[in-house]
Amino acid sequence: MQFFSISTCLCIIGLCISLSTQMTPTCRGMAIHMTPEEMDGLMTCMSEMAPDVTVQEDAAKMGAAVPKNEMACLGKCIMSKEGLLDDKGMPSKDLMMAKINASMPDSVIVEMDTAAAKCVDNHGKIVNPNDATCQSYHELTQCMTIALIELCKKP
Repeated sequence: MQFFSISTCLCIIGLCISLSTQMTPTCRGMAIHMTPEEMDGLMTCMSEMAPDVTVQEDAAKMGAAVPKNEMACLGKCIMSKEGLLDDKGMPSKDLMMAKINASMPDSVIVEMDTAAAKCVDNHGKIVNPNDATCQSYHELTQCMTIALIELCKKP
């Protein structure tokens, strides 16, 4: 059974904390556009996974509060709330491309589209929406998170 790496977990949590404190998430210094509803979805996922920890607390404390065996469910929840899954709970390249095009800075859209498509092609087929442990979402969610981090840290 695979679990999210700690760095992936902290990156997801760090994004949630920055969103909750009204800091605008950025990619290569440019704003990532998120609606209040999208931000609420992220916060809902975090509060479901770590109900006793507020988002204003530090990422390490929040990371410790989310059980490692539930990290994949956090990823699934975020993908669901962000509208990246179809009505059957499967990852959708079309939905991902629409989200990327609506939220990412223009200068990174093509690269992120390519990276997201590769993640879905390589890992989306193993997703099982009926998996109560959410582990089948692990590789896809990790791929998407790493792609976003790597893309946005480039100069």
